[in-house]
Amino acid sequence: MIQRIGLPWLFACLFAVGCIQDDGTRWTPFKSLALMSLDDERELGMEFDRELELHFRLISDPIVTGFLHDLGQQVVATVEPQPFIYRFQIVEAPQLNAFAVPGGYIYFHTGTLLAATSVDELAAVMAHEVAHVNKRHLAHRRQERQLPGLLTQAALIAASVASQNAAPLITGMAINVAVDLHYSRADEAEADRLGAIYASRAGFDPAHAAHFFQRILDQQAAAPDSIPPYLFSHPDVAERITRIEERAKTLPPVGAPLPGTRERFRTMQARLAQLLDQKRLELPGPAAGEDPTRLDPELAGVDALIAAGEYDRALTLLTNLSLEAPNDPRIPFLIGDLLYARGRLEGAISAYRHTLELDSSRAMVFFRLGIAYRERADRHRAVFAFEQAAKRGNRSLAARAQWEVAKLTFGVIAESGFTDDDQTTPGTLPDQRAIEQYRSDATTLAWWGRVAGPILPRKDNLRITWRNPAGRRSESASPEDAGRVHITARTTLPSDRPGGMWTIEIWIDDHVAHRDSIYVDGISEAHLP
Repeated sequence: MIQRIGLPWLFACLFAVGCIQDDGTRWTPFKSLALMSLDDERELGMEFDRELELHFRLISDPIVTGFLHDLGQQVVATVEPQPFIYRFQIVEAPQLNAFAVPGGYIYFHTGTLLAATSVDELAAVMAHEVAHVNKRHLAHRRQERQLPGLLTQAALIAASVASQNAAPLITGMAINVAVDLHYSRADEAEADRLGAIYASRAGFDPAHAAHFFQRILDQQAAAPDSIPPYLFSHPDVAERITRIEERAKTLPPVGAPLPGTRERFRTMQARLAQLLDQKRLELPGPAAGEDPTRLDPELAGVDALIAAGEYDRALTLLTNLSLEAPNDPRIPFLIGDLLYARGRLEGAISAYRHTLELDSSRAMVFFRLGIAYRERADRHRAVFAFEQAAKRGNRSLAARAQWEVAKLTFGVIAESGFTDDDQTTPGTLPDQRAIEQYRSDATTLAWWGRVAGPILPRKDNLRITWRNPAGRRSESASPEDAGRVHITARTTLPSDRPGGMWTIEIWIDDHVAHRDSIYVDGISEAHLP
């Protein structure tokens, strides 16, 4: 039924959660989020995102989405703490709108991206949405009743839109619940204030957020009947514009955006306009239509050099081939693999990204890019790459990519700490036992951790190592199972040791997923053995 109804009406109803175009009086189709944990918000965000992709057209072009994601990460990098992995999606819809849902999912309408007159304007709107997510505004809006799930909500939305009547949503119809979650005026004011700070820290002019608000008012004045009045009202928008402009005078941009950001913004807009004109979600790269076998003999020679361990010669040959055939995606992909194998992560990332500009259909390239970002400890960009791999890959690769997303989104260890005795079993880990430093008479380090929910099915795969202050690592071992969700670990301290930081590493698959460190007082100045 959702697919049969008109998209403009459906967008108006479903995306009434969009905070940019409201003053705090809207209703939304979300269930109550009060008292939700961070993991609950992450799961709800994932569920909503999956549901959205089932029914609406989301732009997938890697150049367009890649720009938006990179811009978002510039903004997010200024925000602390960061409880979520932030995703930035593009919905094909002409309205001026942007909205956020719990768990770090932020959506922009194509109309917003095309209407933005500068990258500063887009960054300011983005920073406002990031502020809503970071301060968990929806999670703190408590309601007594709850909707049963997003699938039921979507059906109610469809019924409402089909009849051009919001009553089914307001009354709840068959499930008889109220849907009345909305941002308060205080929430909107806080998002305006923090959004201006975030944008300024990222090198953008926060005053440009006012330009976007003004454009919404102008559009409403020109076509007041284009959006139902019960979904779109702005009694305070003019006042907010004034506040933003005044605040921006005290928040000049700090530094500058990353090099090339402004140029990529214009490229993104032009490419997005082309996508919409051709009714496509992504465009083929310049490699499309070329003979994919033309350089097979040369690439076979590269493979032989790699097999012989002559990596420098192989890299030189590939560099020369990239000049001869700049549109062959196999060449930068091989360059990326060689650079990654030699620990040159920045070069590998650049090569993989260039590969995807030439051919965005290569799921394995997205997966390798995700691995490189993960090794660089860039969780946000790693998740973006892994999610792209999951969407494009076969079942096996998609499953691997989704597992990486789960580890990075939820973390492997949800909470952890050190204790001053052996009381490291569930139910006997009160906060008062947690310590920040061990005395010189300590003989054992005792650590505990709670495994994140999505990781529990593979808890037996976890391994632990200890690092002493000199950086020496112990042999890998399995942690102790301390109940369904907890693990513990201990190590004996040397009787003759200097003071310093001891670190426990939690390994899963082939990489360190979690670290905890604690200072241990020394007994003597003797060196560790």
